[in-house]
Amino acid sequence: MGYKIQPLRGYLFEKKPSPFVSFVSSLYESRLEAKITGNDAMAYGYKRLMNSL
Repeated sequence: MGYKIQPLRGYLFEKKPSPFVSFVSSLYESRLEAKITGNDAMAYGYKRLMNSL
């Protein structure tokens, strides 16, 4: 359509490592353990925690 957009202001962000890597890893391991033992309620709880993060 030929439009040209010129930003007026903006932010520059630096890529940094996530502070939650170890937290999510431990939640995932706990979820797998709960699934293996057949504790579906806890597996679902761990899944919800990971998704809400």
